[in-house]
Amino acid sequence: MLGQPSSDLSPEMRALIEIAKLASDSVGQTVSLPMTSQAPDCGSPGKLTVCPTHSSDLFWLNLSKCAARHGMTPFFNRFLHSAHIESAPSEIAEAARESASFIVRHNLLATADLAAILSEFLKAGIFVIPIKGPALAWMLYRDLSLREFSDLDLLIDVKDVGESSGILNAMGYEPELKLTTSQEKIFVKTENVLLFTHAKTGRLVELHWELSPRYLAPPIDMEVFRKRLTTVEPGAKAMKTMSEEDTLIYLCAHGAKHHWERLNWVTDIAALVNRSRGMDWDYVFEHAERRRSERMLLLGLFIARDLLGARLPDRALDLIRESSVIFKLAEDVRGWLFRETEDHPGFLRRWIFYSRLQKGLSDKLRFAFLSVAAPNMVDWQSVDLPDSLSALYFLARPLRLLSKLTKRH
Repeated sequence: MLGQPSSDLSPEMRALIEIAKLASDSVGQTVSLPMTSQAPDCGSPGKLTVCPTHSSDLFWLNLSKCAARHGMTPFFNRFLHSAHIESAPSEIAEAARESASFIVRHNLLATADLAAILSEFLKAGIFVIPIKGPALAWMLYRDLSLREFSDLDLLIDVKDVGESSGILNAMGYEPELKLTTSQEKIFVKTENVLLFTHAKTGRLVELHWELSPRYLAPPIDMEVFRKRLTTVEPGAKAMKTMSEEDTLIYLCAHGAKHHWERLNWVTDIAALVNRSRGMDWDYVFEHAERRRSERMLLLGLFIARDLLGARLPDRALDLIRESSVIFKLAEDVRGWLFRETEDHPGFLRRWIFYSRLQKGLSDKLRFAFLSVAAPNMVDWQSVDLPDSLSALYFLARPLRLLSKLTKRH
C-alpha cells in the first residue's frame, strides 16, 4: 500500500497528497480546490485541513519545497490563494504566486512555440503528434496554468527523424547530439528520443520516434495512434494529440520509466481516469498487453487509486489483485516517491525494477540484452567514432559497464 498507513509520512507530504487528491478529482472545465483551514480535525474527507501543530513557518516552507520537487507548485499556489490560508506566511504565499506566474508565462510561450513547430512540420508534410506538455494540460485540466512542464514532446515516424531535425535546426533549435547520416541510422535503433534546445530562448523540444525506450517496450505502430487522435485546444490553438486511452497507457509507461519519483505524474493519471467520460477500458487493457506495457499500466493505475483514490473499473482492480508483482513494485515506488532527498535509485535497483516490469520470459530477455548492450545517450556523448566504425557503438555500453565494474574491484 502507498497511501496507508500515512503516519510514517511527513506532514508536508500528507498535505501535498491531499492537494493532489482534490486537484485530480475536480469536475468541470476548470479545476477548483474547495479547501479550508478551519476544519476541526486533520483528515476530513474532501478537504485539506491544516493542523495547528503543523502550521508553523517551517511546515509551510517545507511544503512549498515539497510541491516544487513534485511538480505541484501550480496546485499549491491555487490552494493557498483560493482557500485563504491565514497561517501561511505571506512570503511563502508570494513566492508560490511568483513561481506559478513564471510557470504560466513559460507554458504560454511554449504553446506558441508548439503551434509554430506544428505549422512548419505541416508545410513539410510530416505527420507529428504533440504529447504531454500543452496538449496534456488542456486534456486533463482545461487550463495551461495547472500543469508544469519543462519541454515540448513531439512524436514522429522514425523515417522522418532526419528531416524533422533539419526543420528544428532551421527554427533555431540545436540538438543535444550532432549525428552524421551513418550515426543517425544506428542512433534511431538504440534510442527513442533526441533533445533540442533553442539557442536564444533556451526552451526545449524532445523529438520522439518511440514512446518508450526499447529496453522497456518494443516499437509502436504509429497507425494505431493516427486512427484514434483527439483534438485539444491549449491556448485556443487546436491540435491533434493521442486519445485518452493511448495517453493513459503512455503516462503509466512514462511514470515507470522515471520510477514514479514525482507526485504530479500520479495526479495526471488520477485526473485522466476521474474526468474521462468515455474511456474504452477494453482497448486500454488489450493494447497495453499488445505493447508489452501491461504491468506498467497496472502499476500506474494501482498507485493512482491507492494514493489519490482514482476511480477504476472492476476489471482493473481484478487484474491488479491477480498480479502480486504489482504490490512488490509499489513498495519500490513508495521509497522513491516519498524520499526526502534528491537521491535517485542506483543502476542495480533500477535494473531490477525494470526487469520486474517485464511480464514474460521473452520480454525479460529482451530487456536484459538491450539494457546492457544497446548504447544510451551517455555512450553516444562519451565516444566519438568515424562513420566507417559507427557499428562499433554497440560495443560502447558493455565496455563502459565492464570498465565501471573493474574499477570498483
